[in-house]
Amino acid sequence: MAHSLLVSPPDAWADFKALVIDVRDAPTYKEGMARIKQLIALKKSEFPEACRCLEDDLESSLNHLHVPFRHRPLVRTTNLVECTFVEERRRTKTIPHLWDEQSAVKLVFAVLIRVKYRQFIYWLLKSIN
Repeated sequence: MAHSLLVSPPDAWADFKALVIDVRDAPTYKEGMARIKQLIALKKSEFPEACRCLEDDLESSLNHLHVPFRHRPLVRTTNLVECTFVEERRRTKTIPHLWDEQSAVKLVFAVLIRVKYRQFIYWLLKSIN
């Protein structure tokens, strides 16, 4: 969905963003699908490229709606590199500085172990289903 905001005209960006956020925050997958189809129908003439992007990634844009509502803020991407960057940012917020190279290497190693474990659990659960 982020790409669709980038290809929308800057003067109408706030309106389009509000509609996309409304889709993102839908209570159920079915409601999200209805909202995104309504958004595409409403804005296709104004934002053809953005609506094309949404149509191309329709299913993947709404995958987070399969997760229970309380868990949605915790849902992250399954991309290993992206997960690593998010985890490093999270950890360096609590540790404002790293004293030396060894502490930085420890942090990166710990993050990689945790992210790889998450990926393994995700893969395991996906293979069971």
